[in-house]
Amino acid sequence: MALTVKHSKTSTGTDDADTSLVRPSDWNADHSLSLASGRLVGRTGTGTGAAEEVSVSPATALSGGVLTIGAQMQADAYTSGSGSITPPAWAEWALVEVYGGGGGGGSGSKQTTAGTACSGGGGGGGGGHNSGLFSVPQLIAKLGATIPYLVGAGGTAGGGVTTGAGQNGGLGGNSYFGGTIASTSILSAYGGGSGSFANANATASNGGGSGGAIGAGIVGATTTGAGGGAAGGSGAVGVSASSPYGGGGGAGTSTAGASFTGGSTIHTAGGSGGGSGGGINASNVPQSGGAAGGVGGATGAALGAGSTTATGAAGTGGSSTTTAGFGPGGGGGGGGASSFSTGSGGAGGAGGFPGGGGGGGGSIASTSSGTSGAGGVGGGGALRIWWIG
Repeated sequence: MALTVKHSKTSTGTDDADTSLVRPSDWNADHSLSLASGRLVGRTGTGTGAAEEVSVSPATALSGGVLTIGAQMQADAYTSGSGSITPPAWAEWALVEVYGGGGGGGSGSKQTTAGTACSGGGGGGGGGHNSGLFSVPQLIAKLGATIPYLVGAGGTAGGGVTTGAGQNGGLGGNSYFGGTIASTSILSAYGGGSGSFANANATASNGGGSGGAIGAGIVGATTTGAGGGAAGGSGAVGVSASSPYGGGGGAGTSTAGASFTGGSTIHTAGGSGGGSGGGINASNVPQSGGAAGGVGGATGAALGAGSTTATGAAGTGGSSTTTAGFGPGGGGGGGGASSFSTGSGGAGGAGGFPGGGGGGGGSIASTSSGTSGAGGVGGGGALRIWWIG
């Protein structure tokens, strides 16, 4: 139906011959209403008033007299560093998820004396995960036209040694949306704890506690930081007094790592913990590393085998997800130990992106001239935003 605009009363008079006058037929005629192309008639002003032109958003199409109302979405991903984000002008909602960086794995040690068991390096804890749905107008009202953020880096690897105890891995970095520190941010995901160094005797080398939504994991923890995820399991002397392992990394969820296996995680939780490095038992037999925790029930990264005739095998790196996809990163497998005269310990596998814990490094026998296995680096954190209009 065509839009018509007419006077509320009709004139019944007869038209005058002078066309320069407003005649009854002019009064009774349909009036013209002019608009710019692609506009609607409405009112956006407050209260009752004159009709106005109303513009059409990019997500809405007006063509051929038909108004098609749709939705608009844009996905953005940030994998490192810090800065400020300008929301799209059309965005009404922001679905946000953040991952903390995974902790780095501790390195293996060199056995003090033959016949004295030593542990492998502890696996790094998985980075935490957090998510939320936010009103964009409210975000802008609170924070201004741009929204600050910070993406935490993965923890550094503990370096291999030629004598004595190994080295701790580095803590995973915290990630924030709406700020760059915990006290001002809108959404936070904490980094995983670092795997502790392998001790040159049977003393435990614990896995790092995992990061959570309200607290960070800590170094070689059997307890966690405030609100962090589960701690990695203690290696102590591992499965038995003759089979020492380093500690498994904690997962970014509430599941603890076992004594030498990294804690697993679920699809919506944080990164998986790294597996421990292999130690040398009291019979001078090199042990294999521990497997890392899996992702969403999948098998974790493979461990590295111990060796009496060569360098210990390196742990496999954890599985990574794509930048645009969902899902946490897997932990790295632990490196195997070596008792070969010139052998070195196997390196721990790197944690997968985002937030996987690095595997622990394998140790070496007292008679070896090689270097203990370095830990694996933790997987970096991430920030993903889905703008919805």
